Amino acid sequence: MIFKWGKILWPLAAFSIFLSGCNDLTEKKTEREPTAEEMYLSADAKLKDNLNAEAASLFAAVERQYPYSEWAKKSLLMSAIANHNGAFYEESRADAERYLDFYPADVDAAHA
Repeated sequence: MIFKWGKILWPLAAFSIFLSGCNDLTEKKTEREPTAEEMYLSADAKLKDNLNAEAASLFAAVERQYPYSEWAKKSLLMSAIANHNGAFYEESRADAERYLDFYPADVDAAHA
């Protein structure tokens, strides 16, 4: 009789040890990354609030994280504007030159 219970308890014990590794059975919520548009609009809001350094940083993040999007092109130009408004003229010039290098025939090239 003891031997019979041993055959049942060992697999049960092994299974319970296996399940102990699954201590969190609830679904974990992961934070999603903001889209390029959301980041751009956030940076634009900072620019309108006259937080030029923060806006330039966010515009640069859009360009860095979404380099082939339409928002990256807009962000590069807006980064130049934000840096200029914040009196970061060297960064502004570098952004404007990079914009002209990437998009020389663009409609907004005159703004750079």
